[in-house]
Amino acid sequence: MQYDKSRGIACLGEAMVVLWAGDDSVPGSLSRAVGGAEANVAANLACLGLDARFISRLGDDEFGRYILGQLTSQGVNTRATILDGARQTGLYIKERTGAKSRMRYYRAGSAASAMSPSLLDEPPIAAALSDIGLLHLTGITPALSGTTAELCRRLSSRSLRSFRLSFDLNWRPTLWNDEKKRARIALAPLIRASDTVFMGSDEALALFDTGDPEELRSMFPEPDELVIKDDAHAVTVYTRGGPVTIPALTVNVIEPIGAGDAFAAGYIAGRTQGRSVRHSARLGHLMAAHVLGQPADQMAAPPPDIEEKLVLSDEDWASVVVGSPLAHQGPTTGP
Repeated sequence: MQYDKSRGIACLGEAMVVLWAGDDSVPGSLSRAVGGAEANVAANLACLGLDARFISRLGDDEFGRYILGQLTSQGVNTRATILDGARQTGLYIKERTGAKSRMRYYRAGSAASAMSPSLLDEPPIAAALSDIGLLHLTGITPALSGTTAELCRRLSSRSLRSFRLSFDLNWRPTLWNDEKKRARIALAPLIRASDTVFMGSDEALALFDTGDPEELRSMFPEPDELVIKDDAHAVTVYTRGGPVTIPALTVNVIEPIGAGDAFAAGYIAGRTQGRSVRHSARLGHLMAAHVLGQPADQMAAPPPDIEEKLVLSDEDWASVVVGSPLAHQGPTTGP
């Protein structure tokens, strides 16, 4: 099953409002934006000009309506995002210290956590899924509740779908109450059922007891493309033709949250547009680099000079530095 650039891309998961300390000159002020892995990917795909659709449930409250309006204004198709009058929208607060962030989540009992396989019978969702070429899921959604886990299992069934499946491991121990065995039982089948899989070697080590890319490929031979962000600040993509390694960029980091989602969006966009694995991974690095250089979790505009940077020589690519020199320096293969 090949990437199909004539069809849409859907992202299913939970969107939340994210709050963080705002203007330092106004004590107690907070800035507001949209967060959540799948919403980030959808917004970044739309930023690159793709037909991106977001499938979810939000509370029919101020936060839910804000998220809906923001995603729509960013070009995301939100017709399959349903407002739930009985449950609230999830929230997280970002506590920033330099280039590091601590997140406090308030999502228990959220509208998104009540998603279940019955969601697929609702006309807006059925319509959104009817003509897509790819569906993107993450390991966060099956951790929200038993019903969201069942929904992900249903969507991953190869016999029931006509689209490619993209899956980002996004191992979040606290969502699983640090129950690694339960998480492995839920997440490993989703990896094996997917066509494209993203994972960091650090999170794979924590969950599957190995971060070695070769061992991970042996453990998960099923995906057509297994994209591993390794500890050497590079990405290795295992394809049917063998591995391809693409170095990360040097980035002056403002805020690390959202970089992994931006990378996934860039890679998916590249492959959907017919780019090579190498150029798609470079596009992922560029997207991640520019998200790392800003406080928000999503891109507001495409990175500058995309086409020129994608075809740089390896030497010139390695010399690219993104972001303000006043920020903390790091690689693009972050969270």
